[in-house]
Amino acid sequence: MPQALNPTNLLFLVLFFVLAFFLYSAIYGALGVGAEDEQHLTQLAWPVITPIAMNPNAPFAASILLAIAILLGSIAGAVFAAARIFRVGILMTGKRFAFGEIVRRVGR
Repeated sequence: MPQALNPTNLLFLVLFFVLAFFLYSAIYGALGVGAEDEQHLTQLAWPVITPIAMNPNAPFAASILLAIAILLGSIAGAVFAAARIFRVGILMTGKRFAFGEIVRRVGR
């Protein structure tokens, strides 16, 4: 068994996987509210995916505790934004919005 596969590394692997799953679920939940179909969802998701794909070795990844704190904060922010978009966009008005309008409504 390789030395890198020790219990501590496996624990961090599982922790980061679960946190990343919740983060992406919240982000795609928020984007799904504003999308009419899968093609429109892909267009909405592009600004979210691009920074992550372009810089996977970001400086905050060097500190495990800082990375976990940033993930937890990002999850809380994404869930808050998704809930606000859903409440304002779907429950109150019943219609879909463009990306710019979604960003503007979250900021209120």
